[in-house]
Amino acid sequence: MQGPIVVATDGGPAAANLLRAAAALAREANQPILIVGAVEDGENANASALGIEPDADVREEIERLVRADVANMARPAVGETRFRVHVEAGRASAVVRRIASKHHASLIVVGQGHPTAVDRLFGDAALNIVRAAEQPVLVVPDDPSPTATAKRAMWPPRRVIAGFDFSPTS
Repeated sequence: MQGPIVVATDGGPAAANLLRAAAALAREANQPILIVGAVEDGENANASALGIEPDADVREEIERLVRADVANMARPAVGETRFRVHVEAGRASAVVRRIASKHHASLIVVGQGHPTAVDRLFGDAALNIVRAAEQPVLVVPDDPSPTATAKRAMWPPRRVIAGFDFSPTS
């Protein structure tokens, strides 16, 4: 592995599981984690509906606040593993793929999520990343129920599924 492990997160409840998996891999590979979040244009819809178009200062402040929230959420999950947070405005899948390429990521870690039928047609962020990323992508399932977690740790996984279509990237 040559570059950081990129973790794509929206900061939701499944993020801690993603970060624990990425931290275990990062410690093993002696690589830092780059946590990437995106503030999608739809998240500014409320301001736009009121006729307020966020200027650059407002966008920067939103990104700063999201970056701080994600960093605070990440600290307990990654422990002593080196990490930094990158947040920017844009479509999540495009932001993650671009940042992963820019930093020569060795791996992208995404959550399984729960895509709807519409997401499956048009693609949700995780699905778009899996389909279009130049780097290997690890899809981590959501945390199981608390009782299942008590019975077995989520990392390392007991089973791994690898897709292979004989293309150069696979």
